[in-house]
Amino acid sequence: MRKKNIIVLICVLAGIIGIYKIADYYLQYRNFQKTSLAIMKYRNAIKYDSTNVDAYFHMAETYAEIHMPDSAIANYNAVILLNSNYPYVYLFKGMFLYDKLHQSDSAIATFKTAIKIKPDEIESYSWLAMIYQDIQKPDSALKYINIAISRDSAFSSKYLMKGGIFITRGNIYNELKQDQKAISDFKTAVDMGWKPGSKRLKELYNIDYPVKKE
Repeated sequence: MRKKNIIVLICVLAGIIGIYKIADYYLQYRNFQKTSLAIMKYRNAIKYDSTNVDAYFHMAETYAEIHMPDSAIANYNAVILLNSNYPYVYLFKGMFLYDKLHQSDSAIATFKTAIKIKPDEIESYSWLAMIYQDIQKPDSALKYINIAISRDSAFSSKYLMKGGIFITRGNIYNELKQDQKAISDFKTAVDMGWKPGSKRLKELYNIDYPVKKE
């Protein structure tokens, strides 16, 4: 049960001439399949300032997107070496390890490091839950999905607001044979606007649960 969760962070950075909008290079040149030009811009920024962690981070993301794993991991690691507390580097590295390279053990270790650095970042808990579910460890999956929900009780993230996280937990409850809890979560997801929840109720329990009209 793999999900693509590609996030682009926009950062304004110092460069060789004036101010570099580092993240913009990849966004701009990706549309024309000119990733090599974006990478060149990042390298120029690093040449100007070898401690420019933002440039390393966005270069890692570019390499990850065009599936050059060795270069992606090398640049993620460069970020970590320069600043082990750099926001999101462990989250993005973990997503790449799991979603693209299918290295579950390495991804789990990376997401757990992300949690130590930023314990309120619910995405890392959600990814851990999905990985543990994928490798058939539903008890561990349930542990982390519950933490994700409890950490964001105000439902501020889009994943929570739309109910997708309750679909994930409902599927975990279904694997654990906790049918009533699964049904409750699927209904919560539908009520929050996640239409596939109604489909899961029908598939698993033959329950017709209406989707609210917008």
